[in-house]
Amino acid sequence: FRGTNVYGILPATQPSNEYIILGAHYDTGKRNAPGAIDNATGIALIYSVVKEMTELESRQKNILVVFFDQEEEELIGSRAFLEHIKQQQWDVHSIHCFDMVGWDEDQDKAIEIFSPTESLRTIYKETAVSHNIPVREIVIDPVGYEVSSTDFDVFVPAGYDVIGAGELFYHRDSTPYKDSPDDTFETVDFNYLLSSSNLVADIIEKLVK
Repeated sequence: FRGTNVYGILPATQPSNEYIILGAHYDTGKRNAPGAIDNATGIALIYSVVKEMTELESRQKNILVVFFDQEEEELIGSRAFLEHIKQQQWDVHSIHCFDMVGWDEDQDKAIEIFSPTESLRTIYKETAVSHNIPVREIVIDPVGYEVSSTDFDVFVPAGYDVIGAGELFYHRDSTPYKDSPDDTFETVDFNYLLSSSNLVADIIEKLVK
């Protein structure tokens, strides 16, 4: 397999070896699938969050943005990046992965979080209350966990503080056009993408201080 992960670092405003990692995959499931929701929305959310973080006067942690290739091919990109993290010996504060953030048929603004560690579960849920955003949760036991779903799965058994987030894939409010030619720009709920982006920006701002 050959692929390319793309990453960049927004440095802390003072010297730090601590990193908050924001990740999303940029490949699509099939050759003829445009991938607007899966997963251009995850990419867009991260761009929005990082733009907000550049405007902070003080950042005590580095923010590392990574766009994974080959998520749809057994998570090859995120597996490779996990090894890169280890080689660089970065002090990883937390890892936040976003996948499919563009569908909200019932218009309740709810987000789904996947396998969060306790500290991340708490800050996501508490911050969501102030945004009037419901949070649904899927918990996967990392003991004996098989990596097979989306990028955050790679980092769970590795022991990092990690969370995955997106639209309600497991709670049945998710795009019906995944991996199809109909996963287009026109199907994206941009109000939902904006509300989710604002929530995550608020969370990362708290964590970066």
